Amino acid sequence: MVKVIINNSDGVRDDIAGRSVDIGGPQIDLGASDSIIGIVGSAEVSASGLVAAMATTPTAITAAAATFDLGSVQLPAGAVVLDAGIICTALLDGTSNNPNMRFGVGTSALGSQLVGTAKNLVEEGSMPLGHMVSVATANSASSAAGKDIAHFKSTAVLHSSAARAIHFHMITSAALDDPGSASAFVNYMVI
Repeated sequence: MVKVIINNSDGVRDDIAGRSVDIGGPQIDLGASDSIIGIVGSAEVSASGLVAAMATTPTAITAAAATFDLGSVQLPAGAVVLDAGIICTALLDGTSNNPNMRFGVGTSALGSQLVGTAKNLVEEGSMPLGHMVSVATANSASSAAGKDIAHFKSTAVLHSSAARAIHFHMITSAALDDPGSASAFVNYMVI
């Protein structure tokens, strides 16, 4: 990974303000007059006290009932997990079979060490395109009485002094009417 230092102890230099720096993929835009830094591509935030987010690429959720690995992200050393969740990137239509949909977040593949896999997405229904469920927002895709709110487990180890991977998965209890897709995310802060 290429590391670029833009702001040293003297601040952003005036002679490079308003220019773009190409570092082989991501692009850093230093802004014309307001010194806003925009990054096209991806960046790793590992500075103490900054809040950042990472997301997985959308994963196809087939119509058949199954457990789906939504991928993982690598957090830097010293990161504490602030939030985790899932975003529906293509309708998960459960109109006919009324499946329960749930997600888990862990420190191992298909693990649920941080967020358990209770009915925390949908109880007997669909998850609409663009809907987001996260621990911090304590929301869900449906409001059925028996549905559990997504939450961190009481035993969840949210901080790690070492770099570590955070894994996400989703479970559907019955077949969907049509395949869809979902992406998972984590918000973190390095301390």
